[in-house]
Amino acid sequence: MPDGEAPRFRDASRSGVLICPVPECPSPKLTTRAYRDKRDHFMHVRAPAGSGHSRSYMRLATQNMLRDWAADQDQVVEVGEAEMDDVSFILLAGFDDGSKVAICYVDKQLGADAWEECHDFLRSRGLAGAWIFALRETYFKLPDPADPIDVDRTDLILDKAIYRRMRKRGSWPLLVNLEHEELANVLKPGGGPAKRLGLAPTHLDRVQHVVASGLTNCRLCPYGIETPAINEWILRKSSG
Repeated sequence: MPDGEAPRFRDASRSGVLICPVPECPSPKLTTRAYRDKRDHFMHVRAPAGSGHSRSYMRLATQNMLRDWAADQDQVVEVGEAEMDDVSFILLAGFDDGSKVAICYVDKQLGADAWEECHDFLRSRGLAGAWIFALRETYFKLPDPADPIDVDRTDLILDKAIYRRMRKRGSWPLLVNLEHEELANVLKPGGGPAKRLGLAPTHLDRVQHVVASGLTNCRLCPYGIETPAINEWILRKSSG
């Protein structure tokens, strides 16, 4: 919720007008909290046990955010859904020229081989895939803090086998920050986009730059998701 709005939503939450949106939540009643050093937010009166509920909520909220964002774009005429093994959800965005993009969100383990099978399947159906990964350790892990030079850098994460396979196949991975409504490109240090953006080089091996952009500054195109870091021309060239 927007900062400063916790008091306004508290009565509606406690009265049951606003409840947890996760289907079959065992404890749907909510309240709100306001902090000086954190964003205002909803919280369960009785938190459900385990991490599965939190992941379900994040998945649902991310799906709604991306669906609304895609549907708001002038060139998009329809937004539907599709299913695929290993992918948490897929949104199919159809353009006014008849082309479609599959927005693929993953918040669970997905190996490089499994990703490539999914990528090839989408390509065989004439679909460009825009791959978005959750901020989980599986896809977002910081470098070893023992290094005194790069320890304080906030633009580096560890490289992953899936990212290396995606680079090889000309696909550009994205990370999503639901709370900040941002998408972040994962870029190879020393590569063309990194140089163009003036990203500081690093002496560490097996790391990648992360470059965040507000969702409002990103747009769908027939080749994927264009950001201030990776434009449509780069996406089109990579997809060839």
